[in-house]
Amino acid sequence: SSTAQGHHGHVYIDEYFWIRDFEKLNNLAGAMASHAKWRKTYFSTPSAVTHQAYPFWTGEEFRNSKRGKKTAQDWPSEAAIHQGALCPDGQWRKVITVEDAAAGGCDLFDIDRLRLENDEDRFDQLYMCKFIDSTQSVFTLADLERCYSDQTLWKDFDPDPKALRPFGNSPVWLGYDPSRTRDDATCVVLAPPLEQGGRFRILEKHSWRGHSFTYQAAQVKKLCERFNVQHIGIDVTGVGYGVFDLVRDFFPRATPIHYSLETKNALVLKAQDTIQAGRIEWDAGWNDIAAAFLTIKRGATASGQITYSASRTDATGHADVAWAVMHALANEPLNTNKKRRSRWSTLPQGSYGNARTGNSTAAITANSGLFVRGARVRPDRQHGRVPGRVRQRRRQHLHAAGVPHRAGQAAARQPAPRHHPALQAQPAVA
Repeated sequence: SSTAQGHHGHVYIDEYFWIRDFEKLNNLAGAMASHAKWRKTYFSTPSAVTHQAYPFWTGEEFRNSKRGKKTAQDWPSEAAIHQGALCPDGQWRKVITVEDAAAGGCDLFDIDRLRLENDEDRFDQLYMCKFIDSTQSVFTLADLERCYSDQTLWKDFDPDPKALRPFGNSPVWLGYDPSRTRDDATCVVLAPPLEQGGRFRILEKHSWRGHSFTYQAAQVKKLCERFNVQHIGIDVTGVGYGVFDLVRDFFPRATPIHYSLETKNALVLKAQDTIQAGRIEWDAGWNDIAAAFLTIKRGATASGQITYSASRTDATGHADVAWAVMHALANEPLNTNKKRRSRWSTLPQGSYGNARTGNSTAAITANSGLFVRGARVRPDRQHGRVPGRVRQRRRQHLHAAGVPHRAGQAAARQPAPRHHPALQAQPAVA
């Protein structure tokens, strides 16, 4: 949006309902069509009513301005806009749905099948040009827009699908949402941050439809050959268990994710925390990722427990890429600030640090007389002090039984008689 400038000419803005900072883009890019002979064309699939472009589309922005108050009453109705109408702000608006396309002669769609594969809200948003009411969504469009990035800026990643090692030897995590009936199998390749609090990056996303779980597992294996995979999260509910069982053969560390209320809540909470903190990014051209997260809504079970869903059923499903991303993010704990308290410090004589409490001082005093002898230390030398609470008997200077107590090599050169009844072998001087 900040660099959308160029020579004068016609301006075409595609998918403007998914562009971040639309107002800035419109102001900058619109100037290129300032001449009367040039025109500006906007076209997009709908996103959410909270997007900056929504008031521009509905005309609310113009009607509330000083220049538009006089003509606000002349604004055409929704039915007129559906057919195509020139509005008072000088914009010609028209809505084209999948039914309009079929009525116009397009025979490429099976509308009945599309209705079976998508619930009512999803079908209206994708094919009937209805906007999502994001006020009911778990994720907000503003937070998702902050995750947009440009994949060409990632110098350590080669987006070429034929690249043998597109990310070198850097670690990646895979999230996999297996195929269900009339549902896509989706897999995402997520690059974790190399430092605490860093950003995740979605490097690749793959979708396969109508294939067996053997084929799906084979595709995951190909990703493992191209990337340095450190984690694979797979939904093992239903068909997913077959994929998981095959993946486990070549990647034993694969993590099964069995959907329950607790698991689903943990997945969504982790994704919420990551997205709201701006700790994940993906290419701005992948608007299906934001659309998938927007369809996830909060609800309640019959027993009153909080749950999250994307209108999934046994026969249909969507938000696949969102769940796949959450399966990969699950490898990082919810609390990223929790650190293990070290029990060691740089205090003299190897004593423990401040992690000890209570009777730790008394324990040190009680065991102050304990010693241990290191390897290859002569019996007549002083033993080293045992740190902390280690309990060990103090051993006397080692010598062979029946031999006068002498130091070092002198005792070793005078062994006791072989059959002496008091013989007691000591490995230190034997």
